[in-house]
Amino acid sequence: MKLDPTPDDPDVQAVLYGPVVLAGAYGNRPSMTMPRLVKDSVRQQSGATLKFTATASGETVTLLPVARVHHQNYNVYWLTGEPPTPPPAFAAWHRFDETRGTSAADATGKTATLTRGASWRASTWHGPGSSMSGRA
Repeated sequence: MKLDPTPDDPDVQAVLYGPVVLAGAYGNRPSMTMPRLVKDSVRQQSGATLKFTATASGETVTLLPVARVHHQNYNVYWLTGEPPTPPPAFAAWHRFDETRGTSAADATGKTATLTRGASWRASTWHGPGSSMSGRA
């Protein structure tokens, strides 16, 4: 058994047993995002040459040759890298919908200030905006 990465993302991999691609059999479960496979959880079921189990996204899934998975939802590619770190805590949200002046305030009262000659201008497609001269 080996994991074979896709050419464009080494953290997205297929599970192979020799030349046979194994698919996660999900039955009639609705469509989902790409599951995260626990790489060292893949186990061959005793007495079954081409039947495996694994843990993916916190649940047990049966792996079968893709050619044997019919009339059900299945998955061939798995996320195998570390999950991404969560984004930082909310810092500020500036709508920049002011129509004059040089500062914009967010919902918490924090302000951002336009500098170096930037100014508010009327937009022709989404409401007010800012105008930047491009000078440093």
